[in-house]
Amino acid sequence: MVQQMNVLTEFVLTSTANLFEVTCGIDTLEHCKDAVHYRAYAKNIIYAYNKCGYRDEEWPADLTDSIWCVGDSFTSGLGQPYDETWAKLVSKQTGKRTITVSMNGASNDWIARRVQAIIDNFSPSIILIQWSYCHRRENKDITLTDERRRIHFVDPIGVREKFADVQQLDKLNCIGNILNIKRQSSTQVVHSFVPKFARPDDAEFIYSELTKHNINFFPEQPQVDFARDGFHYDILTASNYATLYVNNLKI
Repeated sequence: MVQQMNVLTEFVLTSTANLFEVTCGIDTLEHCKDAVHYRAYAKNIIYAYNKCGYRDEEWPADLTDSIWCVGDSFTSGLGQPYDETWAKLVSKQTGKRTITVSMNGASNDWIARRVQAIIDNFSPSIILIQWSYCHRRENKDITLTDERRRIHFVDPIGVREKFADVQQLDKLNCIGNILNIKRQSSTQVVHSFVPKFARPDDAEFIYSELTKHNINFFPEQPQVDFARDGFHYDILTASNYATLYVNNLKI
């Protein structure tokens, strides 16, 4: 137990540990995408973070039989009620405890590092990954906290076109690393992607490569509804993701 708690200290997002708030990030009237939609959104939302800094209940003492869900703000459920996040919907469908490890603005590098740490330290039976946008990056200064290393968007004029292949390889490298780890463990890993995570031609290239490597994944899903912030998806899209994750599991 002591060893496990020492490991968990490495997972802590200090800026949100034990935080309780009613708005977050772009889920505010000032920063949302659609003020009319924001005002009309009828569901109550609170953001309650556990002692490790994640929008989740406190984690149980034994984490090995849980389903780990890793991603960015779409996994945290920015703009939607906690019980309607795709991770919680997976829990409802499977009857298993889900553990959410997600960070607003997370890059795929961060997601890959978290997944590797989860497998190395907990050897879970299942990990579900929802990869983030290809254009996100991290500050290379590892002395900074994870939150301060976030680079939400790198896309000066012309750069995205020029370095599209690099972005593709960044994504594939993250998934390739996870595949190598998976081969050394009994962990089931299911991959998917946030809506519009890459340009259509980039996404098709990535899906083709994943199929060649026999990686368990399903493509990004169409966004059919919007959370309170007018950007992230809401219950219908989250439900679609949750069902597809469960359908791709062997349990």
